[in-house]
Amino acid sequence: MAGAIRTARPEAGRPPPWGFDRYIIEAGRHAAGMKISRLLPLALFALVPLLALGSSTEPDPSVVSTLTALEQRWVKAELEHDAATLREILDERFLFIGLTRVRSREAFIAGVTSGPVNPTLSQTLTDRVFLIDGDTAVLTEIDTVRSTENGRPTESRYRVTTTYLCREGRWRALAEVMVRIPPSAPPAAGAGG
Repeated sequence: MAGAIRTARPEAGRPPPWGFDRYIIEAGRHAAGMKISRLLPLALFALVPLLALGSSTEPDPSVVSTLTALEQRWVKAELEHDAATLREILDERFLFIGLTRVRSREAFIAGVTSGPVNPTLSQTLTDRVFLIDGDTAVLTEIDTVRSTENGRPTESRYRVTTTYLCREGRWRALAEVMVRIPPSAPPAAGAGG
């Protein structure tokens, strides 16, 4: 069925201590059994930020500033379970893409706003690289999520790549790819962006 979004049940195992547990897929968890055709779109999308590394043109500082502020607003809306603000930031066609599943805007919002607000939860965005071409921007970064679970601190890191479109002077997120970085991976070195 063209244009349909397939959904899957949450995977078994210990979920992260925050609302994305139905959407974040641990990198490599099921990669061995996945068909190449399912990994290819993710691999191609992940390569886009590498183009920015080889680019000699610096991104427009005003667009970088606008997108950085929008990202902080997005984080705040997630932490506060503010569905209305998320709907302003996310395009109606928004897709959240994990390693093995895709979610619509409304499914994503429902997932991140379900349950009580966790006052110990924080997100820190680092290692940003921007690729901006006219009314399209691709941003890749590391999202470090910290929380307290059963009195013990937890930390998870995710590689996030978000595509933004500017329509009528307003930037909105069109798609986001998020994959967990294995705990044994060293912190990313600054990519120069």
